[in-house]
Amino acid sequence: MRLYTIGRSAQSQIVLNSEFCSSNHAELLLLDNGDMLLTDKGSSNGTYVNGSKLTPGKEVQVTRQDMVTFANERLNWNLVPVIQQSDVKRIISIGTNAMNTIQLHNDMVSRFHATIKQKNDGKWYICDHSSNGTSVNGVTIPKNQDFPITKRDEIKCAGEAIINPISGSKGGNGGHRKSTGGIIAGISTVAVVIIGVVVYLILHWSDARIYRTYSPATAAIITTYYYKLSAPERETVRCVRNSKDGEWYYFNGNNQMVAAATGFFISEDGAIVTNLHVAKPWDFDTELQTSIKAWYRDQQRHKYGVDVADADIKVEGYLENTVVIPNSQIFDQTNVTRCRVIYSSKTKEMDLAIFQTMNNRLPEGASYIPVSKIKSEDIAVGSPVYAMGFPLIETLQDTGDFEKMPSKPLQANGVSGDITQNNHKIEYNLSVPIAEGSSGSPVFDRRGRLVGVVNAGILDKQGFNFAVKARYINRLLQEAKEAY
Repeated sequence: MRLYTIGRSAQSQIVLNSEFCSSNHAELLLLDNGDMLLTDKGSSNGTYVNGSKLTPGKEVQVTRQDMVTFANERLNWNLVPVIQQSDVKRIISIGTNAMNTIQLHNDMVSRFHATIKQKNDGKWYICDHSSNGTSVNGVTIPKNQDFPITKRDEIKCAGEAIINPISGSKGGNGGHRKSTGGIIAGISTVAVVIIGVVVYLILHWSDARIYRTYSPATAAIITTYYYKLSAPERETVRCVRNSKDGEWYYFNGNNQMVAAATGFFISEDGAIVTNLHVAKPWDFDTELQTSIKAWYRDQQRHKYGVDVADADIKVEGYLENTVVIPNSQIFDQTNVTRCRVIYSSKTKEMDLAIFQTMNNRLPEGASYIPVSKIKSEDIAVGSPVYAMGFPLIETLQDTGDFEKMPSKPLQANGVSGDITQNNHKIEYNLSVPIAEGSSGSPVFDRRGRLVGVVNAGILDKQGFNFAVKARYINRLLQEAKEAY
């Protein structure tokens, strides 16, 4: 297999001369069986096959009889070599593309990852074409070179084991032996299909499996907080907003503001991932800041007869108390575990924060999601995902008043959906339903990998919600490690 980049860039394998062509205009993939796949790479002025414009990013099979045009420049087929496999008896291709003989469903595997060949002398070879490598018996093989293999060898593509397709039958010249070889080959093919289905079922996690595995790592987070306001040469006051009438009142130690969210444990020492806006809600509500400043101005005018400018008023938020209650635990005061913020993102855009239990331990009955399960690459639009958390905790969990917690175990709410957009560096759009309290919910793909953290949504327009990409958890952990 050979991949040819086509464009105006001098680094392209096939260099285009027209000023209307893009630097990275297209790709032409030559498969070992002689097939050719052409892909437009999002060029400015398009790629055409026999006058029809290609959809960017979509592979189209072409032949040397086709007229291929890049913008206004026609492909010179003499620049494209002919792949000849005259010494090859059988070819087995491996990759994520549906055209492969063995199709894998793994984001680390390349579209056309490797090729296994049986040559006319009966010997077998594997050739790696991938980005993330192919190994034989644990040793990474050279790229784009035929590497000899036998039926006993263990083959892995980007770390994923595949069934060795070599049947071991040597065949022969006698009619009976040839027939037996055909039967064995047929049985082998059926076996490969059956094993492939089994492997798919093992790798493809159901909603029930994801929930069963990771719900013990989720927890409801309850925070209480208040605001502190001050201005030069003016008094400092603490205040809270009443959730029922929306009015501001002086904080007296018992009338704090209460918020609920979701988090999930990521280590055995009680570290919890949630959102920055859970740790610092005051940074995300500009309307509230305007309201609280107006209240402070009124208080200063009524009490002291002075006017205070908005620019002089300093607003600070303080978490008074934060507790977590793991999934399946009784929702009462005896099962809460106090925690604190240990690190949070520097920008509101990367809406993540890390809390940790005060005793640096997991609560009883809780588990954690290993950092190794955090997916470091993006997943494609249309990929199914599954999330779990504690939305509308007072209603769905029937907790009622936070001060009168009933003896009822929490149960995380599991919901499924799809990735609907991936055109933002930090966030996914997803169709997973959310509500107040969903913030901080972990989002998983169909292989049980953590791909996102729910952080926002349009509550009256369900299906248009957001999650921070999970790889930013690793960045935050690294920043926290460097800071401490």
